[in-house]
Amino acid sequence: ILSCLGQGPMMFLNMLGVEAVEPMRDPCWKSQGVNDFWGRRWNLTVHSFLRRLFFAPLLKHTGSRALATFCVFLASALFHEHLVYLLFKNTTKDRKHLLGSSLGKQTAFFLVQAVLCWVERRLQRRFPVVV
Repeated sequence: ILSCLGQGPMMFLNMLGVEAVEPMRDPCWKSQGVNDFWGRRWNLTVHSFLRRLFFAPLLKHTGSRALATFCVFLASALFHEHLVYLLFKNTTKDRKHLLGSSLGKQTAFFLVQAVLCWVERRLQRRFPVVV
């Protein structure tokens, strides 16, 4: 029963003609690197959305995969900053410090991820893995 309930939203989207994907695919255990984690394993629903909304148009417009990737991570960072703001904006005075101490951390995290993705791609080009 639990398995069916977990698949319910994906089945509903399929009935509507929307291609649904499994949102997580063992992200931590099976990832081969940073690009694999963010591109093929972590929150694939959001990944697909950001790819269509930001990555593909920016790649087409600029021709720069690095710039498009950076902009996607920036968009995600700003979204997460907004979530933190919404979470803490109406807190009591004794918890207001949580908002101030949290702002900027999501942006820093996601921009570091963008840099790590870029570095990993550069290293893979320079030192290809032979299987």
